[in-house]
Amino acid sequence: MYLDQILFYLSLLFFFVVLTMMLYLSKSHRAGSKYKKALTDETKALKTYMNTLSTKNFTQGNLTEDLSSDDPMLLGEDTILISKNIYKDLENRIMESAELDVFEGKYTIEKEIYVGNMSKIFLARNTKIGNQWIIKFISTSQGSLANEKEILKLLNHINLPQIVDVFENDKGIYLVESYIEGESLENVLNDWDEEIGHVVIKSWFEQLAQVIQYLHSFKNHPIHHFDLKPSNIMVTHDNKLVLIDFGISKRAGIDDNLSSGVSYYYAAPEQIPDKIHSGFEQVVEERFGHNFSKDKNWKLDARTDIYSLGAVIYRAVMGKYPVLGEVKKIYERIPNELAAIILKCIEMDPEKRYQSIEDILIDLQKLNLTKFKMIRTLFFRKVAFYIASIAFIGGILSMLSSTYILGQEELATISVAPNVLTISLQQTGELIIKKQMPNGKIIKIDTDQVKWSNENHELLRFDGNRVIGMNLGKMEMKGYYRDKLVEIQVEVVNPMNNMAEISQRYDESYKVSKFLGTHEREWVDGINNEAECVSPESIAYSHNNDIYFTDSGLLRKITDGQVETIHLEPSYIRFDRIRTFEDELFLLTSPWQEEETNYFAIIKYNGTEANTMYLGDANSSNILDYKIAKNGDILFIEQNDWIGKTYLKKIAVLSQEVEIITELPSTIKFMEQGKTDDLYFSAPESGLIYLFQDNELKYFLGAENERHFIDGTAPLFYEPQQMVYKEDKLFIWDFNTLRCVTIFDNGSVNAYTVAGEASPDFHQEIDSFEYTSDEMIFPNSRLTEMLIYDDTIFITDPKRSIIWTIY
Repeated sequence: MYLDQILFYLSLLFFFVVLTMMLYLSKSHRAGSKYKKALTDETKALKTYMNTLSTKNFTQGNLTEDLSSDDPMLLGEDTILISKNIYKDLENRIMESAELDVFEGKYTIEKEIYVGNMSKIFLARNTKIGNQWIIKFISTSQGSLANEKEILKLLNHINLPQIVDVFENDKGIYLVESYIEGESLENVLNDWDEEIGHVVIKSWFEQLAQVIQYLHSFKNHPIHHFDLKPSNIMVTHDNKLVLIDFGISKRAGIDDNLSSGVSYYYAAPEQIPDKIHSGFEQVVEERFGHNFSKDKNWKLDARTDIYSLGAVIYRAVMGKYPVLGEVKKIYERIPNELAAIILKCIEMDPEKRYQSIEDILIDLQKLNLTKFKMIRTLFFRKVAFYIASIAFIGGILSMLSSTYILGQEELATISVAPNVLTISLQQTGELIIKKQMPNGKIIKIDTDQVKWSNENHELLRFDGNRVIGMNLGKMEMKGYYRDKLVEIQVEVVNPMNNMAEISQRYDESYKVSKFLGTHEREWVDGINNEAECVSPESIAYSHNNDIYFTDSGLLRKITDGQVETIHLEPSYIRFDRIRTFEDELFLLTSPWQEEETNYFAIIKYNGTEANTMYLGDANSSNILDYKIAKNGDILFIEQNDWIGKTYLKKIAVLSQEVEIITELPSTIKFMEQGKTDDLYFSAPESGLIYLFQDNELKYFLGAENERHFIDGTAPLFYEPQQMVYKEDKLFIWDFNTLRCVTIFDNGSVNAYTVAGEASPDFHQEIDSFEYTSDEMIFPNSRLTEMLIYDDTIFITDPKRSIIWTIY
């Protein structure tokens, strides 16, 4: 699968995720909006509540309202709700000295903060420790209120006031209680400007339920408060509720005979007396209906406190006491589950209410799971939104990337190297498939990315990017990379001489064509298509675009398509090799005899006269190959038969001095100039190519005595001979094939066959004068030379009397 296809399917996956997340968000939108509003309102209400507690200042009028009963028929009194701010605005009332003696010097009165008919409230300070306390005086004339002492002495709970001292005299009882900083719930509710969030409501609900559970849990004699209302509840600055004022509370089985008061706004129906106090008939009618009459079987018990608890919480939610026919409106303010608990608390019939505080706490605890569900839903919605956003962006980017890559792929071009591959049995050849992008970037393609139409065959198989010859034969492999055709022609042959392995990579764009000669083997001058050769061997060209070649010892020239023979004196001198430097020729002669001595020479010819540059004794040495350096000096390989040595020598053109540069291995026969002053040497018998660089001869290509025709990045050579270097490419005549090695800057190489099928056999007679590069079989000859002129390669064919061109 191609990258753009992967990105396309990935974009579909992203969009599927987006669709899934959007469906989830759509399905949970209503619940999410509801939950978000609930939590937002809760947070906002909680902040408002905390600000109310921290910034509120109270006046004496507020305090009087706090401490006065909302029900004049109440037989008990309200306990005082204390705040630091309260005391600053109250007038001090100093107790008589007789009253102070009752404290035995433990407490000093700082303020008298409330005076009632039957009770007084003082702010006092411990004389030893210095901390503040509340002292509550209860007159002995009100025996039922004295019951508060007996109840508070039994209690120890975080949401209840603590009695630390009790003093008595003939006037009454003095209770020393913990000093509670905060505000009454009544004042908090009166001053609250907004709806109270359901989480605050639930927190208050749980705190009051827990403290009532504590009161009801006393073994043998549970304590029933019977006077739950906002003015009997203290709210501290850390949102803790403290239940106070146990004036009409009773212990079951002990205080049953004590009379009880009633708060008409929050009392349970079973608490309503038969004779309703004047002014509260309408309240009772609103709460319980017209002509209300309670069932005689209704008793005061734990369910009575449950009703008042529900009524207080209802007031916190709705801002007023419960009214018959309107209580269902609470569902509009808070979550249904919490509203249902409150409404069950304020059922008219005690049998329909919660039967114990424990049942309320269990249902409230379940609401914790509801809140968790809300938070979880909102969290999942937020996660779903982010996932959808990321997936949407990922989908768009993937789709755009896929479209861009697809467009680039359609504009890309595919090249195969080689187009034609010849390998011997069980030999491998490297196949390089390249993709050139519109920006010029080259990307290598693996063969397994190509869908071959004829991959099920027995001739060859692919192993990565290598082709292995399995059976003899020839076939054309076709495949498609995307919609682009990939073609390669493969031929599997026997190893040459059953020993030399063959793996030739061809470029099918090369063609071989006759340039000169018709293998008639005669010297005929004239135009190219009429001229004939006997044995064309060495070839070169001058800067004036003339081509020179030696033909069976004669010097011949091609100018503007005309062939002519150049005659030099003495006429008996024959020429083996020719090299050029600018417009001058450097000719290596064949040996000739003079006064019983055999000589050879290098002659410089400028077109009009010839000068001897070097004269050698042909009996003791001979020149194997030579080149003209870039400065005009002559570099040559001389083999000295007398001493059995081979040297690289240099002739300085100006001084004609001869210098030995280095000794060479005796296997070296040919040389070529490379970049700058580099020299390449070939050793036909060993299959090696050397590089002479920085006055050091080192191995460059091939493997000693591993004589094969192997192209690729680790090429092997069968019989490397004459070489030509041009633009980082080293062309090598190898036995009967023309091969090319591309040399990269990092030192790596890559070899391919320009033309010629490796074979020891060739046909002297030819049936055509034009061949593809892999069809041509050249004869093997060490006299063969090549010339690269512009983009055309000239090859001499001495055995067929032809000069070929490869283009």
